[in-house]
Amino acid sequence: MMIKKPLESYFPKIVAEVKGFAIFMMDENGVILTWNIGCELMKGYKPEEAIGQNYEILFPGFLRDEGMPENEIKIAGNAGRYETENWRRTKTGELFWAYVVLTKITDEAGNLVGYVKITQDQSEKKKLHDQLYSKIEELKKMNTELDNFAYTASHDLKAPINNIEALASVLKESLESNENNKLMFHLVDLMRQSALKFKDVITDMARSAQEETESYSYQSFEDVVADIKLFLNRDIESTQAIFHEDYSEAPFIRYPTKHIRSILLNLITNAIKYRLPHRKPEIRIKTTLTEGYTLLEVADNGSGIKEEHHKRIFAMHQRVDDNNGEEGTGVGLGLVAKIVDGNYGKIELESKEGEGSTFKIFLR
Repeated sequence: MMIKKPLESYFPKIVAEVKGFAIFMMDENGVILTWNIGCELMKGYKPEEAIGQNYEILFPGFLRDEGMPENEIKIAGNAGRYETENWRRTKTGELFWAYVVLTKITDEAGNLVGYVKITQDQSEKKKLHDQLYSKIEELKKMNTELDNFAYTASHDLKAPINNIEALASVLKESLESNENNKLMFHLVDLMRQSALKFKDVITDMARSAQEETESYSYQSFEDVVADIKLFLNRDIESTQAIFHEDYSEAPFIRYPTKHIRSILLNLITNAIKYRLPHRKPEIRIKTTLTEGYTLLEVADNGSGIKEEHHKRIFAMHQRVDDNNGEEGTGVGLGLVAKIVDGNYGKIELESKEGEGSTFKIFLR
């Protein structure tokens, strides 16, 4: 009769003294039977605290809830080996990124006697990987903005210049043929409008480029909106715009002054600009607290935005022409998205064509 060797006998003394790797053995049910010095240094448990416990104590709660410990044993039992990189926890609950190998152990007769698990702390590698990935994503974003900027430069800037050139030619011919002054003034006015459009595009681009991070300070939504209403006084009076404001739940926010003003200025300006001709613009501004954010909602009763344009409107220098003939420079909402994203917030849009839009700005 063959005498069954204890599982611990497969664990040589040299392994027990390895410090750079956490190496331990466990039975077929995941109960820890050995614990080397590397385990104690990496995971924080002393041998007497770990031995006899199920190895699920080494997993963070969200992986235990997903059945990861049981799944690892099942795969290693069937395939002979399981290998992964994932989160693990120390005795104090701190998470670290680990490279893990779980190997099946059998006796001379091929019977399962348990498993050996080797863990290496890969936290620094993970940190460097994430930093590199973040830089790559940042570069991709910058390249996208540069591509969009090139699109604007070749389209938005070229068109007004072409108009000025063409109108100047017509004006020259008109003057040479002594046509009446009305036509001359009309052509001059068209040239002026093209020049103003050109100026608007350049101004918005410059404003976008100059939006830098400012120090945070407490801002009053009511005061910021009041300042914007003075700035837009002529547009508000000419369109008879109506405002409904409620800041009772969240009257203040700690945010850069220039940034919060830029967000509200762009949203209010768009609400007035993209109004429907048969009704006065109504703008509803409300602030609340939700899920760790200050939620700023700006709603209007304007022309609305087609669903297929919902994501595109937040891209820098990408225009979406409106049904009422208004044409933007493609910077406003892109700038809002850039500011919010740069301050760890998010944006949601609800809009229906012909009924209006609601912008939900979640501010950190």
